[in-house]
Amino acid sequence: MYWFWDVYIEPHRLWHHFRGLDRFLSDVDLASYQPFSPLEIMGPSGAPAKAYGLGLRGADILVWLRSEAYTVQASVAAYEDAGSPSSFSYQPPLLVDRVLSIRGVDDGAFTVHWYDPQIGRWLDPAEAAAQAGSLSILVPAFRRDLAAKIEPHP
Repeated sequence: MYWFWDVYIEPHRLWHHFRGLDRFLSDVDLASYQPFSPLEIMGPSGAPAKAYGLGLRGADILVWLRSEAYTVQASVAAYEDAGSPSSFSYQPPLLVDRVLSIRGVDDGAFTVHWYDPQIGRWLDPAEAAAQAGSLSILVPAFRRDLAAKIEPHP
């Protein structure tokens, strides 16, 4: 448990922020996974993705993607640019047509189970195929973050 759980999260009753992560990892034993890199994300026509990613490999692959605009600094800047209104809701820009590439995978078919941690809900699964040790996956449009469980077909 992080140090701030007892002094910040629990006293302020903020544990609900972890509900989405808890649902995503409910059937995962993280001890059986190892971090890997590189995790490549490209924007349309090879443009910068404006997103970051983390990956774990085990029997399947776990991925977390985050928009580079999903930060406290970006929300503060947007608030100030809006003239510091009394009512404000920050919406990071929508990221569309992003492609996630994972290298070092066995060739074959995969099912990608996308998950939206903001609402704690699984999205429609997608199919992808790895060729020459590389798996390219079209990422659903998102504003904040997305996660995925990528399972090889037997």
